[in-house]
Amino acid sequence: MATSGQFSWPSVGSSVAAYGQLVMAADTRFSRARFLPLLQANVGPRITVLTEIPRVCPTGGPSATHGEDKMTNRPSDELDPIEIPVISLAAAPGSREAWDRPRFVIYLWAAAELLFVTNPWQVSSGLRVRVLRAFGADIGPGVIFRPRTRVKFPWKLHVGANSWIGEGVWFHNQDEVFIGHDVSISQETLLTTGSHAHRRDMALITKAIRIGDGAWVTSRCIVLGGADIGRSALVTPGTTVNGAIPANRVWGPRSPEDLGPRFRA
Repeated sequence: MATSGQFSWPSVGSSVAAYGQLVMAADTRFSRARFLPLLQANVGPRITVLTEIPRVCPTGGPSATHGEDKMTNRPSDELDPIEIPVISLAAAPGSREAWDRPRFVIYLWAAAELLFVTNPWQVSSGLRVRVLRAFGADIGPGVIFRPRTRVKFPWKLHVGANSWIGEGVWFHNQDEVFIGHDVSISQETLLTTGSHAHRRDMALITKAIRIGDGAWVTSRCIVLGGADIGRSALVTPGTTVNGAIPANRVWGPRSPEDLGPRFRA
């Protein structure tokens, strides 16, 4: 039993435990209506209840009402996790508006692509090009298409003369893709024209891709919708292209950034 003027360790322990509950309550953003009763019930007369309890922050002072949240390091205009919406994909608009062909053509092309275009055992570039042209692709003379390539919609693909399409290149072209003459697109590069309305309803959004004459998009690049790669530009391996690349520039690798002219005077 504690005497007058002495500490009661159980009392101190309960106060510490109560303080821990208060910190957790502040951290999880309990409302003041729940916060103050918790304070009064656990601490009671041992401390004076403040009319306003500042949020705990690493600097020891109240956190700002605007700007960055010191507890979570996120801007104050961001939603709390429990308030973040989730878009229902079951209710999202479909992508069939990008087909531009009847359903039976889509299914027929899927079978032809598997047998004659993507098939690694089908080694003939000439046969691959003829099948693509039969389904509407605009492919110039002298174009080489390597095995394991994929084309979403051949009727939206335009390739100039003497261009090279490397093994494993994927044209996910829900919009038009225009490739100039003497262009090289190396292995495993993805060209995708589609995106989604990610703040609204995930509806399909498409933008065309344009690659100028003489450009070289090296291996495992990602070329996004709206990209415009200039004449004789060179994109280094692993680069993501989103926007315009000027003519005769070497572009990459991670930023990406302009690394200087491809051909010098």
